[in-house]
Amino acid sequence: MPSLERIFSGALLSLALVAGCAGGTASIEDTWRSPNARYGELTNVVTLSMSRNQTISRSWEDQLAAQLRKRGVRSTPAYAVLSEEDLSDRNRALSALRAAGYNGVVTMRLIGKDTQLKYVPTLDEYWGYWGDAWGGEAIPETVVRIEVNAYSLHGNRLVWSGISKSTDPEDLRQLIGDVTTVVSRELDKEKIIPGTPAST
Repeated sequence: MPSLERIFSGALLSLALVAGCAGGTASIEDTWRSPNARYGELTNVVTLSMSRNQTISRSWEDQLAAQLRKRGVRSTPAYAVLSEEDLSDRNRALSALRAAGYNGVVTMRLIGKDTQLKYVPTLDEYWGYWGDAWGGEAIPETVVRIEVNAYSLHGNRLVWSGISKSTDPEDLRQLIGDVTTVVSRELDKEKIIPGTPAST
C-alpha cells in the first residue's frame, strides 16, 4: 500500500499538472505602442498569419478576424482577399488592400516554443515536518510565444506590437482561441481599434 506521503505528493503533482493545462492560459507578455498611433485608427483591417501551413494559417486569420469584429472592427482574413501572387509581393499586396478600402493589417507569427522544467514542491515542503529528504518534482512545461503586429496602411506605420505567452495549451484550437482573445482585448485597451461598450 502506498504511504500517506506518496499519496499526498502524487495529489499535489496532479493538481499542478491540471493547473498547468487548464484553459485560458494566454497572456500578453510585452507590448509597444507607437506614440503616433491615433485613437481607434484601425477600423477596417485584414488579419494575416505568417504560418506556412495553410490550414493553421487560415484558422489564425479566421479567429482573430472574428474577435476583432466583436470589438467593432471590420475585419477580414487575408486568404479571402489576397492571392498567393499578392502575398509574394509586398507592394502589390498593399496596393490591393488600399484599393479595397482597408486601412490596417494585423499580422501574427510564432516566435518561440520552448519546453522547460517547472518545480513543484512535495508534501513535506508544504508542511515542513519531514524536512527536505524527498525533495520536489520537476515537470515539463511548454511555453509558446506569438508576435502580433498592427500596421496602419496610411504611411505604412507600425502602430502596435505585442508578444503573447501561452503556457501548456491543450491543443492548437485552444491556443488560437486564447491568443486571439487576449490580443483583441489589448488592441481595444490600447485604443488602436474603436472598441465597443460590450468589450469593456
